[in-house]
Amino acid sequence: MPDTNINRFGKTSTLRLSAASKDGKTIIDDVYFTSPYKILPPFYNDNSRFASTMIISISAGLMEGDRQDVFIHAKENANLLCTSQAFEKIHKMNNGEAGRTIKLTVDSNATLWYEPLPVIPFADSAFTNQIDISLKDNTSRFALTDIISAGRIAHGEAFKYKYYNSLINAYIGDELVFFDNTRYSPRKSDLNGLGMFEKHSHLATVLLLNFLLTEREQSSIYEKINENPEMTGGISAIEHGFIIKVLGNNAQQLQNVTSLLKHILNIL
Repeated sequence: MPDTNINRFGKTSTLRLSAASKDGKTIIDDVYFTSPYKILPPFYNDNSRFASTMIISISAGLMEGDRQDVFIHAKENANLLCTSQAFEKIHKMNNGEAGRTIKLTVDSNATLWYEPLPVIPFADSAFTNQIDISLKDNTSRFALTDIISAGRIAHGEAFKYKYYNSLINAYIGDELVFFDNTRYSPRKSDLNGLGMFEKHSHLATVLLLNFLLTEREQSSIYEKINENPEMTGGISAIEHGFIIKVLGNNAQQLQNVTSLLKHILNIL
């Protein structure tokens, strides 16, 4: 990341959040944040084992030079669902980039479901993101939902950004169980081509670790994805879990798939 970038917040923006189990209920036991972050108090759906919390950014979006560190920890026996308040806008940048590092930790018999709202990279934006996932053992459950759009479609900005880089590492204990190094550079390659977005405007990636899905449940997810002619995708079994990829033409189509997934896995 270039040292010449100017961070408008003066220093790296930080968010720390941890959840613990107390008397059979998940509570937020520690929280710390600096501008532009805020955290809403947790809320609980009827009969749900999960504490749901929302991360808020009091900002127009990511600007050149912004640096963010996020740490989320689901402690033993806790069940935490984290989402964000709004779509994330990555604004135009002159010479530098914005960057974020996310560290997600899940202890024994705990679950962390991390599903920020979709990302919109504006024309001439540049962003580098790294997500490090650490699961204590095979009783630790984790889900990540990542949705990226081609840009501000209505403004004619599809694939007009400079680059979008995202590195994901996932460990169970000391074993690397998932690695993904996404590097989208529209100026260097055709992102509308075969094997990429294929004329679609939105891509969802869902990573499930230590969740079980029956063949019937996998079929239900596949059918949901492909019942709409504007969508295509599938689900693949990987060691310790599943990976789901879905292409569509708006964010809501993809969010409908993740909603079905949460229903099947009794996350709601």
